[in-house]
Amino acid sequence: MNTKLTIMIPVYMEAENIRATIDTVISALNKTRIDDYELLIIDCLRPNGSDDGTPAIAEQLAKENTKIRHIHNNSCVNLGYKYRQGIKEARGEYFMMVPGDNETEEQAVINVLEKLGQADIIIPYTSNPQVRSLSRRITAKVYLFICNIISGLGLKYYNGINLHKTEALRKLPLKIDNLAYSADIIIRSLKSGLAKSYIQVPMPLRPQPDRKTNSFKGNNVVDAAFSLLGLFWDIRIRGWYKIQK
Repeated sequence: MNTKLTIMIPVYMEAENIRATIDTVISALNKTRIDDYELLIIDCLRPNGSDDGTPAIAEQLAKENTKIRHIHNNSCVNLGYKYRQGIKEARGEYFMMVPGDNETEEQAVINVLEKLGQADIIIPYTSNPQVRSLSRRITAKVYLFICNIISGLGLKYYNGINLHKTEALRKLPLKIDNLAYSADIIIRSLKSGLAKSYIQVPMPLRPQPDRKTNSFKGNNVVDAAFSLLGLFWDIRIRGWYKIQK
């Protein structure tokens, strides 16, 4: 396959996981026989300006493999910000994100890559939610319910390793930095007609019982709630589906 693919790998304090994540992604690319690709590792620092060695490891990985590029943020930035950076820097026709925490199983990446070119968006859904804590599963269900109320799409998941057409992403008014950024992208893409088709595929996750996430805590939840409220206003109240130019 000669299609150019960009896979963005955002990392935040992932010194123990970043190399394993890269190995997983490259193995999946090899098994699906995709050899025209680039990997963008995008990192950032803690709020106090420190790091755990992740930037140095990312830089070393880029030196070891010419298909890897490293983008460093000299401050603490959220995932949505990194995603926009990735879109701006991408050289591929298609764009995909795989978190650098080594939670995503190789088979999940393969499931997405096997569908490349078959729809405008490939949307994975967690096929083994039991590997996550009960509280996180409940929060995820509530979040999914709200997103489906807004979109009317009835999707199984919004925050996975979705695959999009890069040029379509560049036409979207991307502004959200918090965890709602992915739902905003999917909903606006499909409701505006910028993306006309999608396929959902299973996404198995690797159990990480001792790992904690800050995604559903404090200000992150508040910020996401306001973002979803704005999306609800645009889609359900204003009926505003068109992409602003």
